[in-house]
Amino acid sequence: MRAKGISDEALDRMAIINPSLVDDQSAEIRIKLLTDLRINASAAINAYPSILGLTTESVIAKVQNLTDLGINAATVIKVQPSILGYAPESVIAKVQNLTDLGINAATVINSMPQIVSLAAESITIKVQNLSDLGINAAKVINAEPSILGYATESVIAKVKNLTDLGIDAATIIKSQPKVLSLAPDSVQVKVNYLEEVIGVLGWNYSVLTLIESNPWILGFNRRKLAVLARIATIISIGRDVGLPPDQLRTALITPLEKHIVALSELSDVDRPGIRDFVRSARRNIMNAPERKVAAKKILNSDMISSKVKQLYRNYSRLNVDSENKLDG
Repeated sequence: MRAKGISDEALDRMAIINPSLVDDQSAEIRIKLLTDLRINASAAINAYPSILGLTTESVIAKVQNLTDLGINAATVIKVQPSILGYAPESVIAKVQNLTDLGINAATVINSMPQIVSLAAESITIKVQNLSDLGINAAKVINAEPSILGYATESVIAKVKNLTDLGIDAATIIKSQPKVLSLAPDSVQVKVNYLEEVIGVLGWNYSVLTLIESNPWILGFNRRKLAVLARIATIISIGRDVGLPPDQLRTALITPLEKHIVALSELSDVDRPGIRDFVRSARRNIMNAPERKVAAKKILNSDMISSKVKQLYRNYSRLNVDSENKLDG
């Protein structure tokens, strides 16, 4: 059994429930069954040992039921093995409740399997809460299923925070549902920072105009914003009006290394202005590995200011993907 990757803890828990199910022969039968159904048997059993107590017929029927409902059984069971503990009728009822609320049940469950563990009444209350706040619940949940995992009080607090900041919460959330994943303090800090950046750069629009045009900017990496803001101060022409809010996305989604390379190619007196600089950065045809090598070389040279280097290093150290990190 241990050779099959089943943990001691799972075996101990199952031995208490039914000692006969932890012998090698019984376990082998169930492991093979799960494997044949393309389910990671050891991971599922370790997370939900009671699977060992399910009959072959029961497991097959439950997997088939999930499939018939448009749910990716293997993927969902991998994340939420306890779904095999629900009777097919219970899963059907949960799916029907979501459907009745205008939610694409299969898509939402495939994206966030934990939703199956939520009671129908809880989901209904959360949907009603969103509606009461002026938010199209079905639309935002279909786009961002994790919203169903937030407590009602948390959603109310986040919407109130946006409103208190002068932001049209319903419109912003409709456009960018991920905004509801941001803590109020985080949003407040980001708004203050963006306001400061706009003021320093002398751009002729408000932070609210910027956010309403680009709601996703509230979740944008602040350290990347810091690098770009610093570069903008270097290449701006006087009180450069900068990029219109609806064009700013182009600059922000351009890989940061392209901006670093473009900056290194400027002379000490070059001031191309925001728009021309962004165009220049986007013309860079290096692939990702090449850009990162180039950026690393620039960091170890005197081709850009020490402040930009420092800000870029701060950003690269916090990159989740270790392959994107640079030395320094």
